[in-house]
Amino acid sequence: SDKRSKSGKRSKSNKFVPPGTNAVRSPCPAINTLANHGFINRDGKDIKMTDLAQALEDVFRVSAQTLTNGPVAGAITLGLTTKDDDGADIISIDSLFTSPDAQEHHSSFIREDSNQMVDDREPSASLITSFLDSTTRAILQPYEIMQYQRQRIKDSCDRQGVMERTYTTGQRNGMAIQGALLFVLAQAKEETAFLHLNKANLRSIVELETLPDNFNPDANAFFDFSAGSPSDMIRDAFRLNVQVAICNFCTPNINCPDEMDQSFLLEKSFGR
Repeated sequence: SDKRSKSGKRSKSNKFVPPGTNAVRSPCPAINTLANHGFINRDGKDIKMTDLAQALEDVFRVSAQTLTNGPVAGAITLGLTTKDDDGADIISIDSLFTSPDAQEHHSSFIREDSNQMVDDREPSASLITSFLDSTTRAILQPYEIMQYQRQRIKDSCDRQGVMERTYTTGQRNGMAIQGALLFVLAQAKEETAFLHLNKANLRSIVELETLPDNFNPDANAFFDFSAGSPSDMIRDAFRLNVQVAICNFCTPNINCPDEMDQSFLLEKSFGR
């Protein structure tokens, strides 16, 4: 199961400060929020990867060990880091824009596709509105998030026209983990972790890149994606959601050549 670790608390030194003139930011709203609040270097430069992983655990309750074995190792492999004088791996977070493998996939929840001739470095106000304001309720349930993700995949493939859109295994896994991480960004509470998502909390991170007023990491669920844990199960649910949508809405002969039609699974809704 997801095991908790002792979290950090926001102090007066962690008040929100917009990025300065010489500051850099990343494609990731969570990392940018850490910088805006001073949990990592406020200028976004020369951040130790170990410090970044620990800050993400302290603030967003994602296992630093899981991050170190996954995204941190990936950034180092992609050559996005350098070494400091002590030999530690460090990163300037804007380097995450320099590699397609380090950025969000096509059919992102909040960023336009990279081939749409728009600024995909910034979150899309229209996508955020479509995602969060489709209902007047203060929450989103898992099945609603999955419906939105399937529609984003369909829209991406429809816009592609005669050019075939393919999704690699890495992209599909990224799409699944990002679905699960929405609950992290929304400050998912222990008692309601995957029952629903707080829209105001999520908007605070993805649109404003600041922590919500009710920020209290000690009350939040802990995510380590270990086998059989709740966070692992929600990731698997999003993985199936992504696979079904791609196989049914995109080019099946190149995305799912050996798979039968799975349209019936679109009627099954996780958490409904």
